[in-house]
Amino acid sequence: MDEADLAADEAERLADAAQQLHHRAPDGDPLRSAVLLPYSGEQAASVRRTLRALIPRMGVPTLYGGDSRGPNIRWRDDDRCLLLDSGEGGRAESALRLTSHATAELEERERVIFGRGVGDREGQARAYADLPVLWQLREVGAATASPLPPCVAPGWERLEESLRSLMLAWVTQLPAQAPEGSAAFDLVNHADGDRPLTFLYAPDEGLVVMVDDEDAPLDDAAHEKSMAVRGWHDRAIPVAQWWVSSFGADASGAAATARLAVAELRARGARHPSDLGVVDVTCTDATGEEIGRLTLPGLGLNG
Repeated sequence: MDEADLAADEAERLADAAQQLHHRAPDGDPLRSAVLLPYSGEQAASVRRTLRALIPRMGVPTLYGGDSRGPNIRWRDDDRCLLLDSGEGGRAESALRLTSHATAELEERERVIFGRGVGDREGQARAYADLPVLWQLREVGAATASPLPPCVAPGWERLEESLRSLMLAWVTQLPAQAPEGSAAFDLVNHADGDRPLTFLYAPDEGLVVMVDDEDAPLDDAAHEKSMAVRGWHDRAIPVAQWWVSSFGADASGAAATARLAVAELRARGARHPSDLGVVDVTCTDATGEEIGRLTLPGLGLNG
């Protein structure tokens, strides 16, 4: 993977184009004035190079984030939003894309999409992967838009789909946008005394799921067999009786993580995704310090 920076003159031209685009008066369809950034190789490497070229001129993005296709990174104020995302739809070559939007119009369009939800009814997104953004990370204290309304999963199949899409977005996008960053959250099962199911992505660990099993009887062969059947690998902390499973940072790992989570929640008495809650959403650096405020609009639950 080529991690070399853009040549100085190329980086300067890109920064000039981004700055001009950001301050351009709105002229209808933002795609008509889009700046396309073709690349070869891995998308993450191109994102890193592009950010290294833009941040000295544009500053640190207001919002990092991503959708199912790639980055969704924003330099935003109350009037304008410069958006760096994937320009690959319908193109023969891979490309990132810079577009400039009226902030209020862009964010209102997204609120409408999330408000309609995911499903088969007219006007709904057909899948969680079709939502305009799955995760966002902003600096602590940075002003930004009000949170997007939750796109609540109507059933278990949709919840598994949302978890799979979110996990895959994390493993493919966080390394480029928050180098050495780790992301985590807990799902709490209200049908099981708010038992936490913990999700973690870390660069050196991949995807990890853990569940508190401290109320289970010790040395119960039938219980241990049922945990293994659901997909659990080992006890992470034998004294506290937490179980853990680790998966690769790829599409199959994301699918396995989502599948295990839904099986565990249902086995513990949850009847519907509405029995669940989301707590302790964090994104931290290698020292454990919080990088920013992480939100998960693409997770199919009320936060």
